[in-house]
Amino acid sequence: LVSPSQGSVFRKQSALQLEENFKPGNGQFVLIVEDDLEVGKVLALVLERAGFKTQITHDVVSAMRIFNQKEPAAIVLDLMLPDMNGLEFCRYVRRSVDYNTVPVVVVSASGMAEHINQSLDSGADIFLGKPVSAGELRHVVSSLITQRESGITTLNTKHLVGTAPLRAVLPESRRDSVVLFVAGHADTPITLTINHPITFGRAASLPDKTYVDLTRFNAIDYGVSRTHMLLHNRDGGFYVEDANSINGTYLNGSPLEPHQLTQLTNADEIRLGQLRMYIYFLTDKEREEGTMS
Repeated sequence: LVSPSQGSVFRKQSALQLEENFKPGNGQFVLIVEDDLEVGKVLALVLERAGFKTQITHDVVSAMRIFNQKEPAAIVLDLMLPDMNGLEFCRYVRRSVDYNTVPVVVVSASGMAEHINQSLDSGADIFLGKPVSAGELRHVVSSLITQRESGITTLNTKHLVGTAPLRAVLPESRRDSVVLFVAGHADTPITLTINHPITFGRAASLPDKTYVDLTRFNAIDYGVSRTHMLLHNRDGGFYVEDANSINGTYLNGSPLEPHQLTQLTNADEIRLGQLRMYIYFLTDKEREEGTMS
């Protein structure tokens, strides 16, 4: 899966120009998301010998936790992961409020044109096919980190703005509105203005404006209860409440106690049973700018 010098597939964002010469790292942190333990160790060895510090994680949820705890200088990402497709994590990074320019290098055994295009559309900077060239990996990671540190990356990285759908909401309502992206359905976000508690579930007998029916997202197969979760808007903050669901509500991987309100932060992952959603809303800075304008 890793060769000394010869790689199989190489694609990058069209605007991205790599550095000609390899520049050794000086201890920058690279997050490796790879479910194959041995492959992860080899990728880490290649990058550590190039002067970088690494940490390996094997699933998307763990990658999200590490990403939020410690900003990586770059991410090396596999696509086929046990909990969900790696592209969901790539989209999560690109919608980050503060760290959406972190370079993402997809390393995958799939060289299909569809998967390559999906990776670049999801915001990956570069797609490398397996077997990946060790020298190419070092060069790519080094170039992306160097460019980001010099400020060049913002011209090349494709951003997916989490709050963009709020532009369709009336300005006076935006501070009370949220956008939820369902894993695997990033093209159909749910935009809500929360003036009253909003209930999430499936196949309600009398759905109305205070109820979100998740049936179209295969909610039954994912274990979503008929009445599963509520979202609240209180004192300028958004809160999640588990409605004593059968399969539980999880916030960034941690289970919630039924009927207790937990405050949300931007880009949090909410899981209803096995159905994953990512929530976005205007940050304090965006709210202030909106008030000024």
